[in-house]
Amino acid sequence: MQEAGEALMALPARQRWALTVWGLRDRDSWLRGQPGGADDAPLLFDAEGRPKLAARALAKVLA
Repeated sequence: MQEAGEALMALPARQRWALTVWGLRDRDSWLRGQPGGADDAPLLFDAEGRPKLAARALAKVLA
């Protein structure tokens, strides 16, 4: 996620208008319950809503 944030910030300011993430909490991930996806935790916040390393790295880059 840090690399994605760095790539966004490397763009000229007029081109930095959005960053899309597909969900926030692991609890809400569409991967839950999918074959092979039960242990996936791909989102920025854990199931309880606590920021994970990826969330902290992205926030640091975007600050």
